Amino acid sequence: GNISKSVSAAQKQIAAISDIEAAGKLPMLEADLFETANKLSVQNQKTLKIGTYSSIALQVLPKLIKEFKQIMPNVKIEILVDDYLQECLDEKRADIVFGVKEAVKENFVALFEDEFVAAVPQNTFLNKDTAFLKDLYKYPFICPAEPFLDSYLNYNNFSEVIPLNSVENDSALYMVRENLGVTILPRLSTGNCPAGVKILKLEPSLSRTIGIAYNKKTALAPCKEFANTAIKFYK
Repeated sequence: GNISKSVSAAQKQIAAISDIEAAGKLPMLEADLFETANKLSVQNQKTLKIGTYSSIALQVLPKLIKEFKQIMPNVKIEILVDDYLQECLDEKRADIVFGVKEAVKENFVALFEDEFVAAVPQNTFLNKDTAFLKDLYKYPFICPAEPFLDSYLNYNNFSEVIPLNSVENDSALYMVRENLGVTILPRLSTGNCPAGVKILKLEPSLSRTIGIAYNKKTALAPCKEFANTAIKFYK
């Protein structure tokens, strides 16, 4: 009896599948399955990987992550510090990147301008809050790894140029503290400025555009929500 019932049930399932095939409904069912799977993957994304520079990780991300956590408290954040942001996206090591527009190929959303400033020893430029470029040329220049400066400066005008092949701009600030020269850095890179170093506005001005980029076609809900949080924060 049980065997005949099982056979009968199997025959009904086969008949039902045949009816669906005849009606051309399999593609629709497949689409429904994909949609359901996509929804589940969105709901189950528990980690958001953010690629960025150390200066942004220190000075910018904490405020944005705090805002984001109020909306998606269960999503964990991973921060990847890397200068090669496009590679982070291409290799899927990061879901979203935060940096300069020149570092990514497409889908860049500008958020704010990060101005460059002059960092000088405390005992120079007394009673001044602005450093004119022509006045910096008489000092040795501690040259950071900042490609933006190449079109801005005439390095030959400095009394000496000390190349600093380091991605950490803190090194330049500590050399300035020891009176080895002056430097020019993005303001975000001067957040941990040591005692003995003065930060001055730079004239003529120079800035870099900071923003976010991510793959809009494949981005899941946490990535999109973080992008929206950043855009709203800097409106």
